[in-house]
Amino acid sequence: MFVVNKAALDHRMNSFVFIFYRQAATSLFLLPIVVLLERKLI
Repeated sequence: MFVVNKAALDHRMNSFVFIFYRQAATSLFLLPIVVLLERKLI
């Protein structure tokens, strides 16, 4: 993650935009896992 962060900021990407994209990607990655786990609990 440090390497990706360093590369993005070195190419003049706004840090707030990078944080938004990082959070959005993580949410999309974790959403199917959470749905599957919650479905098994009910």
